[in-house]
Amino acid sequence: MVRTFSKAASPLVVAVAAALMGAAVAAEAPSYRFDLSSQPMSQALQRFGQISGQQIIVSSEFVEKLTAPELKGEFTAEAALDRLLEHSGLVAVRSSSGALMIRPAPASTKDESGADTVSEVLLDTVTVFGRATQYTQKDIPQTLTAFNPEFLESVAAVDTYNVLRFVPTSASRYSEFGFNPGETVIRGFQSVRTINGVTLDTMNHGADLVNAERVEVLMGPASVLYGSMQPGAVVNVVTKQPKDAFHLGLEAGFGSYNDQRYSIDVGGPLSDSVRVRLNAEWRDRESFLDYWSLNKIVVAPVVEIDLSDRTLLTLEGLYSRNEWGAGTWLGGPAAGLITQNPNGDYRRSFFPANPDEEEAGTTRNARRIEARLKHSFTDTLTAQLVTTYTYGQEDAADIVSNGFLNTDFRTLRMLRFLAIDSRSDDIAGRLDLAGEFETGPARHRFVIGGDYLSQEADNFKGRANIATTPLDLYAPVYNSVIPNPLLINGSGIQTDTTGVFLQDRVSFAEKLHVIVGVRYAKIDSENVFQAAGTTNRVTTKLSQDAWPTQFGAVYEITPDISLFANRSESFLPRSGTTAGAKPFPPEEGNQIEAGAKFTLGRSGLVGNFAVFQVEKPDVLAPDPNNPGFQLPLGDVKSQGVELSVNGQPLPNWTLYAAFAHMKTEVNTTDPVLDGNELANAPKNTFSLMSRYDLVGGLFDGLAFSIAVQNVNARFADDQNTLRLPGHTRVDLGAYYPLNRHFELSLLVNNVTDEDVYSAISANRISYDAYRNYLVRIGYKL
Repeated sequence: MVRTFSKAASPLVVAVAAALMGAAVAAEAPSYRFDLSSQPMSQALQRFGQISGQQIIVSSEFVEKLTAPELKGEFTAEAALDRLLEHSGLVAVRSSSGALMIRPAPASTKDESGADTVSEVLLDTVTVFGRATQYTQKDIPQTLTAFNPEFLESVAAVDTYNVLRFVPTSASRYSEFGFNPGETVIRGFQSVRTINGVTLDTMNHGADLVNAERVEVLMGPASVLYGSMQPGAVVNVVTKQPKDAFHLGLEAGFGSYNDQRYSIDVGGPLSDSVRVRLNAEWRDRESFLDYWSLNKIVVAPVVEIDLSDRTLLTLEGLYSRNEWGAGTWLGGPAAGLITQNPNGDYRRSFFPANPDEEEAGTTRNARRIEARLKHSFTDTLTAQLVTTYTYGQEDAADIVSNGFLNTDFRTLRMLRFLAIDSRSDDIAGRLDLAGEFETGPARHRFVIGGDYLSQEADNFKGRANIATTPLDLYAPVYNSVIPNPLLINGSGIQTDTTGVFLQDRVSFAEKLHVIVGVRYAKIDSENVFQAAGTTNRVTTKLSQDAWPTQFGAVYEITPDISLFANRSESFLPRSGTTAGAKPFPPEEGNQIEAGAKFTLGRSGLVGNFAVFQVEKPDVLAPDPNNPGFQLPLGDVKSQGVELSVNGQPLPNWTLYAAFAHMKTEVNTTDPVLDGNELANAPKNTFSLMSRYDLVGGLFDGLAFSIAVQNVNARFADDQNTLRLPGHTRVDLGAYYPLNRHFELSLLVNNVTDEDVYSAISANRISYDAYRNYLVRIGYKL
């Protein structure tokens, strides 16, 4: 059954009042006039939501091939929806946000009287927190944001760069044209990236999103679940899976700087037990930078096989190739861009390389194969085995600035970054067992598991930075050469990480939920060094272990308000010793966080408020009295508050907004660093994405969107020698369905020509493009 609520005189008034007071007044269910002919179910549900003022959320895979019956007359919203879904095999369930979730009807069970009952449908599930078991965001005692397919489509997110800029406290170290645009600092620390919960390869590939269903960002450390990591956040890409019905989607995009992109999403059942899906994209683009260009291809097939009613095998592949014609970009000097230069400002289009130079350019290839075997022993006991192999290969001859100018402030010192057939091989395996049981008044949901990760980097053919011909910043003459003979050192790194963990969620009276978790991890690493021009290899071995823990609690005050708190830890192995040859233990991080998760009445908005502190003690720094060795520097920490809301205040209005205020600090005996702020840690950030769809009339279906990102000034380095200016970037979008198969869209990015800076150091500053556009036309069968 679907509960209905009063329809106020003005939906806008309802939304505003709900946001301010957090409640709406229930009244007798009103009736609505419907005049719907028989039509595709997706269109009928959309019209139902528009007429009744109900927010409808439904995946296209559930309504494909379904036709809704005729609906004419006056009905309550509940009665109308019951008629539309009759004989469809679908049910409607009210979510915590007030939205109506359309899902397949679950299997019926018998109650004590013998009557059929329908079990509750699990809503808004995320995978980044539970591994083998799924939770709703409301269940998690930690801040988590999930960006759904509609959000990814609205911001034209081809990689994680264009998603993570909307995360509170986030700041990218590279521009979208940079060496690794997905590398983002969150809550003052590096984030770790995963695909379906498995760590990405080690070749600095950005996370392509052509096959992404959603992106989940779990704020803070999560080493109990994912092993070694920085304490910033876990960015998990959940990939698209095969559907039960045939589908075909095609898209072509054309934009500024000769940007061309073509993609396909196709799949369906091959038999009653086998389903397939293929996502692929080809893209070729230039930029406002002289000579910068990128050609890429991504192919991502998936096969699902029902081995039995309780056993599912999934085979998933990924191939990507990225070619930069003149190499990648680390940025340019600050003088003449942000700070004063006696020669004036240099051209923003300046790029330090020309594709015609000797062996200039970079190619990165990656292949990834994943197999997932999931078996349900009972309705409450499930096992999942995941194995992944990732291969990365890079050939690079980048010509980059070393970040420094000579005393004439125009001669730029240059480097050749060479990677000759550099390779990485990562093998990951994990086995999880998830289940439920009761002990007296407490109900347990647990997951216990073990994992193994082997990471091997082969750089024996050479990977190094070599000084090369300086370049005039204002009148460049491109003549960089590679030394002949070329003598560079080789190296290899082998790291094996083994871990076992336990996470248990204990619920009392369905109000208080306590989560505890612990992991034991053992890290064995082997570093091999081969001096240039020799065959002798020197091996150094190191073994470390760690016991990170996790504690959290969620208390439901009302169905609309929950309080949460957590303390979670991270660890990261580190090499090197003190001058006394004493090895360092793994670097540790910890987070303390508390807040509230809430629903703004019946406004369709769900919110999260959090206060946090993230700290890393005993951070290392070079020993000034013993070159080549290190000393504990002290501790670094960030603390702040975050507030976010997302959802649909109206059936045709989608909104996401987030604000954060953060303070970071270095506490150390080093007078140069003591009291400094962390690099790329803005004090204030604000982001907004809003989309509104017109209903009825000549422009029925026309939609508009606006995306805003505001980032305060922040330091480019831990020494606090250069402060990057803040920025407010505004993007606009328009979308129009030409018919039931074709949609045309236009995106205009950075409409105000804002200066958007990023930095990996005080002398390597990169920046995004000024105003640019993208036109897309999509087809769906």
